Amino acid sequence: MLSRLSVAGFRNLADLELSFDTRFSVFVGPNGAGKTNLLEAVYVAAYLRSFRCSDTERLVGTKASAARIVAESRRHPDDPPERLTVELARTARGARRSVHVEGKRVRRFRDFYGRLKVVLFSPEDLAVLRGGPSARRALVDRAVGALDGLHLADLIDYEKVVRSRNRLLAEADGRGRIDEALLGAYDEKIATLGGRIWHRRAQWVEAVRPLFAREFGAICGPSAVADLAYVPRLRAPPLPSSEAETAALLAEGLAHARSEDVRRGQTTVGPHRDDVSVTLAGQPAATFASQGQTRALVLALKLAELSLLADAGGVRPTLLLDDVSSELDPSRTARLFEVLRSTVDQCLLSTTDRGLVQIDDSAEVAEYRVVDGRVEPVA
Repeated sequence: MLSRLSVAGFRNLADLELSFDTRFSVFVGPNGAGKTNLLEAVYVAAYLRSFRCSDTERLVGTKASAARIVAESRRHPDDPPERLTVELARTARGARRSVHVEGKRVRRFRDFYGRLKVVLFSPEDLAVLRGGPSARRALVDRAVGALDGLHLADLIDYEKVVRSRNRLLAEADGRGRIDEALLGAYDEKIATLGGRIWHRRAQWVEAVRPLFAREFGAICGPSAVADLAYVPRLRAPPLPSSEAETAALLAEGLAHARSEDVRRGQTTVGPHRDDVSVTLAGQPAATFASQGQTRALVLALKLAELSLLADAGGVRPTLLLDDVSSELDPSRTARLFEVLRSTVDQCLLSTTDRGLVQIDDSAEVAEYRVVDGRVEPVA
């Protein structure tokens, strides 16, 4: 859980120091004031990447040469707080990231993940059902990463290997000749990393399915039936039951697709091409769900994620709730806060309207006003 946060040079935010002693921290302000930037800084402190863009340089303020985020967190209630520092320095080639734990440089990012766990719910999540597969993969990967920090490290390594393999494929001459030894090495790494990614995603989807169906029924009534499934490009259900099986199946798929990959100059199989299907009454939600049903489906998925995390035990992740009430009707907003009160130990919430935050116990809430990047407590 997050106990303190210090931010300097990040986006439009003025330098700030905050302490978190209540379950709910509510940041109120107009659109564009910097509320989402604050939540983004917390997310970067946890996962070293933004949930809004892939260009790290954009995170550094326009008048700054570097950004610095310091977060103090506890992985377990009895642990002393741990000081995590993320620095983003603007260079001629973009932004360079460096991370420290208790002042000591961390060379491998995989050794950093999991020290501060957060779960994000943002308005952009409401578009995932109608968007492309990459948005749904990202949503699942964030959820899996909240349970297992190594998943994010594997994703980074996997993406690097796929890019390297694609460069090698693109360099094949007109007769399709290629460095077979190097291609084989890439295939082995992709199968190993991809097998773990595929297996974790599929396990998470299977675990969250009944919770998702339950939450959607609670929101829309017991007659409403929703479901989701992991859809790998390589094979239909039943899915492999172990990481070894998924790795073997992926290795077989890479070998089978090799000539096509050389012809197209890209890797055509693997978890970077998979999808997650969401259905409503057996029909694809992307085409059959109304706007209201789509919002209820995504809300149910996020509430199911929170329930799964609560069931996992230990310290629950910090929830970042970015202006979601603006996209939900009153009954669904009420359901959201009902679940939050029973499952969340810490929530940082942004809104344009304090009245949308349905928490009656003032002792559980700390309120802040955000104006032009400045964050000030409300007495």
